[in-house]
Order: sequence, then C-alpha cells, then structure tokens
Amino acid sequence: MANITFATGVFPGFDDSGVWGWGGGPRVLDRQDGDTYEQTWRAALELEPLITIMMTFNDWNEGTQIEPSLEDDFKYATMTLEFAEQWKGIDLDETLIYELTESFLAEYSQR
Repeated sequence: MANITFATGVFPGFDDSGVWGWGGGPRVLDRQDGDTYEQTWRAALELEPLITIMMTFNDWNEGTQIEPSLEDDFKYATMTLEFAEQWKGIDLDETLIYELTESFLAEYSQR
C-alpha cells in the first residue's frame, strides 16, 4: 500500500476583480462576513487532514488576507487560532496574536 499524505485547504474568500489580468476574467468568492472561512475550516476538519493549507493567506490584492485589518480587526486571526486549536486538539494563547501584531507594527511602522 502506498503512503499517501492528504491535505485540505481553507480560505476566507477571494476577489481578484481589481487586479486580474489572466484567465477568463475576474473571480469573486464573497467572504460573507467570515462564513466562507468558517465553512472551509469546518469542511477541512471533517476530513481530519494531516495538513491544512491556508490558501494565499496574505494576498491583500485578491482579498485573501487573514491578518488583522482596519475593516475586520482581529476577526480572521482569531478564527484561525480557534480552528487551529480544534484541528490540533490543543489550547493556544490568544494574546500571542496581539503581541505579534504589536511587535510587527513597532518594527515596521518606523520604516
């Protein structure tokens, strides 16, 4: 029997209408205020994958970002943490999201 690794993918939505330039035209999958992200995570968890991939998690031009933002605050980062906890069966410290963000902003806002 072959050793097979199975991976699932999760994503918050997608919208390349402002930057598309290839293919058959712009593609849009609405975020639905977090429902799209939640649905893809729930489908992934149901399959009990070894690996879960966050599809283009930081592509702001295509609306796939999960980093904290002015529009969504920490919503998607917190959702990621909660679903990762379920997936791995562990408890993670939510304050790390805020600490990492503050550290990043302190470092890069000076440039």
